[in-house]
Amino acid sequence: MTRDEIEEDVSVGLDAESKLVAIPGTNYRMGQTPVTQRLYEKVMGENPSYFQLSNDDFDDDEREALGRNTANNPVETVSWFDAVYFCNKLSMKEGLTPAYSVDGETDPEYWGYTPHEGGEIESEVECDFDSDGYRLPTNDEWEEAANGGGSYTYSGSDDLDEVGWYNGNSDYVTHPVAQKMANDYGLHDMSGNVCEWVWDSVQDIPAGRYFRGGSYGSFAGYCEVSYLCNGGADYQNGGIGFRLLRPMD
Repeated sequence: MTRDEIEEDVSVGLDAESKLVAIPGTNYRMGQTPVTQRLYEKVMGENPSYFQLSNDDFDDDEREALGRNTANNPVETVSWFDAVYFCNKLSMKEGLTPAYSVDGETDPEYWGYTPHEGGEIESEVECDFDSDGYRLPTNDEWEEAANGGGSYTYSGSDDLDEVGWYNGNSDYVTHPVAQKMANDYGLHDMSGNVCEWVWDSVQDIPAGRYFRGGSYGSFAGYCEVSYLCNGGADYQNGGIGFRLLRPMD
């Protein structure tokens, strides 16, 4: 099945510039790009990203590399807990059924968790995969989408410079999304720019979760579609963001 034979792409309700791409052979759409700083701030009311122009820690060279506006750069410095909190909050704002619950509660305001402060959600986060709300992709869903129906080393190409920002071309900053070539499913930045949290837990690591795809600071090998990284669900880093998934109506 090709992209021409499936449903058209749609926009995230709160942000027309953020697109969801229908993935062939599945019943879901995935974010065309990682979640941007613009969309994240619309939902959460704040932007925790390190790579934003209001950060006074940057020198002149770094500011020049960042450009004049970082709203379309991927959000980062978000933990896995922050990402699932965001997904439920976005779902509620759009009148969708949230995918995640903690102690049976889907409203994240009642999870006893404050985003971006480095804490943890104390109880187990459960996922209703049948809900119509936003969620993180699983490892398998992420990898299938990143492959784009092919078998390239990176998402969309065997040449990382064509499709991704990494330590060989990024000037060690994030870049606006969708500047590099998309893969055959129309997805951008699945190799490089920022790593992306996925749902799956890491066996034998308490509260460990996987993130995929490599970042602006990664060596090329870390940006390969098959490469797995992991960290604690409370880990926040300027090279880690996330991408949305939502079931088709």
